[in-house]
Amino acid sequence: MRWVNGTERRRGYGRLRCWLIGVAWLAVSQVPARGFELLRLPDGTPSLISPTLTAAPIEVLLWVRNNVTLDDQAWITGVIRAALDRWQGIPTARIRFVITTVRSPTQPPRAREQLLVVVANLAQLTSGGGFPPLGGFPGTWLWAAADWRNCGPGCSSMDVIATHELGHTLGLMHSSIDDLLFPAAPLPIMYFAARSTGLTQDDVAALSLAYPNPALPLGQVTGTLEGTCVTPTPLRTTPTTPAERSCQQAVASASSHLGRAEIGCLLACDAARRAGARRRCAASDDDPKTQRCLVRHEKATMRRVARSCGGTSNGAPRCPACLDADRDCDPDHGFGAWLSAGFDRPALMERRRAESLFAALTCNSPGASPAERRCRRTVLIASVAASRAIRSCFQTCNERRQDGTLPTGANCVPGDEHLDGATGACMTARLDAFASALSCPLPACAAKVAARLPSLITEPAARDQRLLYCDAVLRTPLAGVNVVAVDHGTGMPVVARLSGAAGAPGGFRIIGLPTGSYDLHLLGGTSFRGSYPMAQPERIQSDNFPPTVLGPYSVAAGDVLDLGDVTVPIEPLSADRVSIGNRYNYQPFDLGSGVLPQATRGVTYARWIHLRGGVRPLSLVGVTGLPSGLSATLEAPSGYSNDPYGQAWIRIVGAPEDEGTHSMRFDLRDMSGALASLPLALSVLP
Repeated sequence: MRWVNGTERRRGYGRLRCWLIGVAWLAVSQVPARGFELLRLPDGTPSLISPTLTAAPIEVLLWVRNNVTLDDQAWITGVIRAALDRWQGIPTARIRFVITTVRSPTQPPRAREQLLVVVANLAQLTSGGGFPPLGGFPGTWLWAAADWRNCGPGCSSMDVIATHELGHTLGLMHSSIDDLLFPAAPLPIMYFAARSTGLTQDDVAALSLAYPNPALPLGQVTGTLEGTCVTPTPLRTTPTTPAERSCQQAVASASSHLGRAEIGCLLACDAARRAGARRRCAASDDDPKTQRCLVRHEKATMRRVARSCGGTSNGAPRCPACLDADRDCDPDHGFGAWLSAGFDRPALMERRRAESLFAALTCNSPGASPAERRCRRTVLIASVAASRAIRSCFQTCNERRQDGTLPTGANCVPGDEHLDGATGACMTARLDAFASALSCPLPACAAKVAARLPSLITEPAARDQRLLYCDAVLRTPLAGVNVVAVDHGTGMPVVARLSGAAGAPGGFRIIGLPTGSYDLHLLGGTSFRGSYPMAQPERIQSDNFPPTVLGPYSVAAGDVLDLGDVTVPIEPLSADRVSIGNRYNYQPFDLGSGVLPQATRGVTYARWIHLRGGVRPLSLVGVTGLPSGLSATLEAPSGYSNDPYGQAWIRIVGAPEDEGTHSMRFDLRDMSGALASLPLALSVLP
């Protein structure tokens, strides 16, 4: 990696770099963004050097290429030693280093517990990145340029570069304190471009969280501000009519019955297979009889939903607006809420769920005894029954909520601390009843999932109710808000963390604040730059809420000030600009008119429509009226780039085939479930 004019610039990644990024990305790609300060694993725990290794000094292996002069070797070794001393000199952190130097034309043997630094001349520099720890073992820095003193004007100080890259090898990610909004701030050493002259409190807090000193904990000598970023409540359309409530109840009941019926199809297939028939029951598409059984029940379910949700009642649509943009709840096209979950209608979602549970419990165990086979069938039926019962608990709660008979302050939101007590007791009773079914002998392959069955039952049922009863007041935690503690007197940022880094969804814990008074700034993704491959980029909130300042708050050493729920003022979904060819080539255009720049038939057309508002990530759930020859997709910055994450565009590309003026509609849904329709018109010239 080259550092020129204070900017990290990559010339080539190489196989090792690509492998490391791939491993790290696969490890975290399915979890919410958890923060920039530390590389984190899927369960939210940091991926750091193991405590069994940090109990002793970490051995830093300097591999010096043999064409490095002895003078340059002595200089770069001193620079690296000084950088290591900066990190190990933090009193609230506990990590130490010793250096072993090997001069060789080829890489010497490296023990897994060693931190490797490759020292070479600038001309050999192909990739200079610092890579984080993996599997509890230290990371790697490729390459430390021994002749950097001769780099020329505009090059960053090697003292700063070494401290920054070695921070990566210890597991530190880039800080979200940036000069975009704080141009005069003393930037952290872990700012994405090396410009600092020393460690800041943000760096101190990050390393102290990574490698705490039990003799001097960070929280003992500094103050803490903590809370949870949540969405405001008016993001949903509230169904109030009896017809809409009847539709919700019908879908809840129909989906629940469908799950049981489809399990019956699969169990019938399994019984025939055990009797000697050649059937493939775990893959329903490969078994015609099972497929026909599933389709028959799905069609019956769709007819049931259509009767209760289709059309109008006294002139008003029966289908709640937050479920379906067309307000008809047509099962053949799918409800928007389920579309955003990756399924084209509730019936298909139920099939996938039934097949997954069936495959987990009716696994390949040719040596299973009759008792074991009976047990897995019993547990499977009990699992479906428990899921139906838990859905019924939430359905009853929501009916009471809509009727106004819930206790004051109670809600029907799964997992919320204010969940109605009767509903919580109902869930507990259903799970206790299900637990008795697990007392029989399961085959070994099925027993592996037995411990996860309660969550496999409750989580989908609760998620369905959250989507279905979209008129409920939901407390949606927001991951990806840049929360920055700013000194009230000087206006300088001190410590920043991305919401979600505290371990709880949307939570933030700004630990490491010296005694003083602080404002808390809630900022989006456009408040920082740099590459953050360890956080899901599309989940970072950007271009969807105005910067918000809370406080001031006074903290002293040892204080923990819990701010509770902090409401982030998310804007409604809308479009605010259009660019040509690529997403940065903006042109003057009034999106308020709803008319896109003209196209010509048969000529390539490419436009990027920038989106504002909505909880990120967004999803494009439907497009109507698009001229033939054009396609539309939702685009967001990906992975390893310096783009402000969280931005989103509708990309329209292709060569239109139909002349005339076309009225188009783009249906969008955000992470909280809010649905928006964006109407636009496009004229296609001959």
